[in-house]
Amino acid sequence: MTFAPVRIRDRGGPRQLVREVRNVKAASDTMLAWPGRGSAWRTAAEVLSEALYGRAGVEEARAAFVAAAREAGVLMED
Repeated sequence: MTFAPVRIRDRGGPRQLVREVRNVKAASDTMLAWPGRGSAWRTAAEVLSEALYGRAGVEEARAAFVAAAREAGVLMED
């Protein structure tokens, strides 16, 4: 359940690090640590959960994760 890497800023710790998220499980785990949980976060959580069980596509899950990362202000856009 891998997808094209999504680069995000990792806010954990004193330095801001860049992290690449490459699969549905990592995306789901990453979102659990985000303090802001808006509408895009809720949608992504649902889609990622469905993808983990094979009921949603990987690209759909990636798109939802990207939207949630953008909403949270952590997405590294090229």
